Amino acid sequence: MAVASGKNKPSELTEITTSYTNFVHVYTILGMGISASTAIGGTVLGISTGKILGAATGAETRWLILAILMILAGLTICLLDKKKALLLRKLSEFGKKFTVFMTIALAFLTLVGSVWAISSLYIRIAELPEYKRTDNFKLYYTALERDDKSITVNCYLAKDSGFSWRFFDGTQTEPSGYCQAIHTDFDGDGTYRFHAVAVSADGSSSSNETFTILDRSAPETPRDYRKSRETSMTYKIHWRNPEDSDYSFTRVFASTEQNFTADDSTKKEDITGNPNQEFDHVFGGFDPNKDYYFALQGFDKAGNFSGLAGDGGTVTYEGTIVEEESSPVAIIPLEVAPLSEEKDEKEAGEEGQILGGETAGEALEPSEMASELDAWKTPGLIIIGAGIIALIIYFFRRR
Repeated sequence: MAVASGKNKPSELTEITTSYTNFVHVYTILGMGISASTAIGGTVLGISTGKILGAATGAETRWLILAILMILAGLTICLLDKKKALLLRKLSEFGKKFTVFMTIALAFLTLVGSVWAISSLYIRIAELPEYKRTDNFKLYYTALERDDKSITVNCYLAKDSGFSWRFFDGTQTEPSGYCQAIHTDFDGDGTYRFHAVAVSADGSSSSNETFTILDRSAPETPRDYRKSRETSMTYKIHWRNPEDSDYSFTRVFASTEQNFTADDSTKKEDITGNPNQEFDHVFGGFDPNKDYYFALQGFDKAGNFSGLAGDGGTVTYEGTIVEEESSPVAIIPLEVAPLSEEKDEKEAGEEGQILGGETAGEALEPSEMASELDAWKTPGLIIIGAGIIALIIYFFRRR
């Protein structure tokens, strides 16, 4: 089993930890990365998975079953004492063939294991949101090295129909961190692509690629506004969305004052729609004894907002646009604890996540992979033991 381990420093933290890692999003198999402290199967009185028959002693069930099968094999040999010499000769011939087979198998597995573990350096960057409305943001990365070797990281960006890959923010010397993109790194609005390259004594490795659309232009204001009071408690508002290709939604405000502040206290609803789409939307829940004034404001996918359209008067917008940020990237390692350290199953289930980020794509957690493999150990040993007994009986009957 090939396991990659190396230094891993979560972003914005000072502690560097050594990790065994199950790489995801990469087609080089690097094993399961199982920590010695991960309590797979449990150990309390042998009651957990794999320790049912040996509850009193904590012995593994599969070993108990195998021991029973070996005892049965020994009894079979004793009962067939007259043909013991023949048995030994046959077993000797079988042992020679089996030894040759195992030698070839082990050589093959060793070669394959070497090929699987050849990718000792790995780097991944966090996915950026589809749209950004600011030209100052962080590109997070995490790099891992199989051995305790220093890693440097360089980040690059390119603009579609603009310029090719360009180095930015200097060389990073931490195995996990970020590159800061600032306004001088960009050349106007457009689609920008990013990737990073990790370098160590083993060579270099390129990360995945991510992109974002930099859009700092406000959309047009919703047009063709008009209103009508449908009932004492409802209003129907008519408008048409602007033609901006990245238009997202129209925010509707309402107040009993003609001069009001468009903020969370006067916001009625966000109505999503396509560019140039026409609406006749009915709003309810109004006081039948009061008149209401409305204001409409458009937003695009990047979070840029338009001016206000409505019933006139002085309407002041005081809103806070929270821009989507990328999260530090994680590569799902398992922390390595001392062999003597004991943790209960709850703690074992909680360890393994770092950086607080999400990993795109799907992959089995190391503990899940180990559990699936562990489930086959007992049946496998039973089959092997039964096969040995079957071979013994077969040789004697054939004679």
